[in-house]
Amino acid sequence: MDDAPDTTTFRLIHRALRQSAGDLAVTIGQIPTGDRSRARALHWWYRGFAAYLHDHHVIEDDIFFPALAERVPTFAAYETGLAADHDHLDDVGGRLGEAIEGLALDGDWSVNQRVAIDASVQMARLVQSHLETEDDDVVPLFERHFTAAEFEALNARAVKYHDPRKLAFTVPWLVSTFSADETQAMFDSTPKMIELIWRMSRRRYARRTAAAFTVNSSAVTR
Repeated sequence: MDDAPDTTTFRLIHRALRQSAGDLAVTIGQIPTGDRSRARALHWWYRGFAAYLHDHHVIEDDIFFPALAERVPTFAAYETGLAADHDHLDDVGGRLGEAIEGLALDGDWSVNQRVAIDASVQMARLVQSHLETEDDDVVPLFERHFTAAEFEALNARAVKYHDPRKLAFTVPWLVSTFSADETQAMFDSTPKMIELIWRMSRRRYARRTAAAFTVNSSAVTR
């Protein structure tokens, strides 16, 4: 298609989800026994990440995938598996959230850390395989069968699904996974409000995230 949509942002979001799920699985196993302070920081971060992951899947299920199913009959080969992955991720993510909350509060440390490690590894593997399918097989269907304007109309509908109150986490989280060029491209293609939210929330996000993760210094100061 001559007027193919630009799916770069879609793919960058998928990369951020894969990277963060992997970092989480590594970090949970490294928390020293009884370190409730670090667990509380991780609990804060995970709530923001899990909320975005859930919203991302709802948007796909309610907006992007139905549009694809209506136009591209071959999408049926993927639809059931993708929906099952979303349900599985909700289940694993719920168990993981409960275990991290147990670590952050006064739950049994050894039990909760064991559950959290197992669930985080499951999540990382599932996110990886699920998004590989989307990036390799599903996103190209949009590129071949939708115009740039049609894809942008889907994105405009998706934006309305996002709770503005969550953006103080979502924006700095995404930017922390972007290169400087990717960050500038995002700011150039989104409302000015997005860059303003980043400027207002980046330092708080970086401080709280650093309490749970070893973060790249460029993500703090960029």
